[in-house]
Amino acid sequence: MNSDSALPGNFCSQCGKSPAGNHVCFGGTGESVVMCDDCLARQSSSIADFFKEAKNAECDFCGGSPCTGGPEFLTPSAEGNVANRWLCGSCAPDYHTFLQTKMADLVEVSDYEKQLEEMKRIAGEAEVHMKQFVRRRDN
Repeated sequence: MNSDSALPGNFCSQCGKSPAGNHVCFGGTGESVVMCDDCLARQSSSIADFFKEAKNAECDFCGGSPCTGGPEFLTPSAEGNVANRWLCGSCAPDYHTFLQTKMADLVEVSDYEKQLEEMKRIAGEAEVHMKQFVRRRDN
């Protein structure tokens, strides 16, 4: 996602007039659009709210500028709300590799409640791992 300046050579796919400064990917579909700020603001409130949050976001682990973000399904609140996870280009690969490695064993856990508990445990381990990763990287 790029939301800081117009994407080079691209005009809004909605109005076709204004430079596009927002690249919207529709998760898992392979489809995306580019929009100007005005057209983005007219989208559903959830999309507009997401981009408003994205423009002010920092990497959850190091405070850098995020290159990716989206719902963090590993740690929903007690009410079932899901917060967004924001990651910079340095933290994202390590975070995803760590989760992919740890979650490979979840396939063998057949009980749903046990899977949820394991996911919470892995999420906690990922937080610790990423703090260590950032400390090593920045020193």
